[in-house]
Amino acid sequence: MQTQSYRFADCEVLRPISDVAFKALFSHSAALLQDLLSCALCFPSPITSVTYINTELSPDLDAAKSCRLDVAVQLDDGTLVDIEIQASPDPAIKRRSVAYAAKLLSSQIEAGKKRLQPDVIALFLLNYEIFHETPKQWLHSFELRTPDGRYLQERVFRIDFVELLKGKQLHAEGNSVFSKWIIFFTAETFQELKALCDKDKVLRQAKEKLEMISKDKQIWSDARAKWEGEFAITQKFLAAEARGKAEGKAEGLREGIEKGMEKGIRSAALGMLEVGMPHEQICKALKITEAELAKLLSTAKEE
Repeated sequence: MQTQSYRFADCEVLRPISDVAFKALFSHSAALLQDLLSCALCFPSPITSVTYINTELSPDLDAAKSCRLDVAVQLDDGTLVDIEIQASPDPAIKRRSVAYAAKLLSSQIEAGKKRLQPDVIALFLLNYEIFHETPKQWLHSFELRTPDGRYLQERVFRIDFVELLKGKQLHAEGNSVFSKWIIFFTAETFQELKALCDKDKVLRQAKEKLEMISKDKQIWSDARAKWEGEFAITQKFLAAEARGKAEGKAEGLREGIEKGMEKGIRSAALGMLEVGMPHEQICKALKITEAELAKLLSTAKEE
């Protein structure tokens, strides 16, 4: 669970994991975004340019909702990329990722024109874990393919999830190029961020811009309001999750007690049968029906 703030505790600078700070940092800095994507997407050839495109996606149908992406660009080879930052847990994040990627692709299709459609990639940077079953893997990439591994068309529709906190704990094993950005996003203090950025020219520029946007009172106010709103939602989500776990444990306890009682009754019934007690008297003594006794004896034979 993430409990950090929208700002660094040791300095009045916004943390880049904040949704508002992230968009302010990357929405108008092509060089920073180009470096981030080059490190994150692991293309065989370097990304040479990015072109910003509209993040306001209109609904496909009149009744559908419109959506706003964090940052959206088109690469030099035509690939569309949606970059999202998610600081607090979202139970619907996997479905939302598919919807965003699909909407981004459909938004670039020109009516009445037949042409090769661009590839689309949705990159989600998460400040929490969602793939608990793979504790040693922090980067998860999904594409359209068959169960035996054949691609519909490689990279035509790709969704990447980066579990930032897990990546930091694992020191971003297997991807040292991207590890600098993982530490940049997850730095808990400004001193930690500064120590990292002093070693890298691009990150130093990112830090300087982060300091600049933190001086904007409107951005600061928006970042605080957004974070506090997300924190409140997160607390409700975690409370509901805790209730679910508690109810599950209670149900498990009840089930255990019931199984224990059943085993005890079955043992008593078998003991009474061994001394020749009639079924009718056994049922009366144990307060069970003939059918329940038959079921108990049947279960005992199976064991």
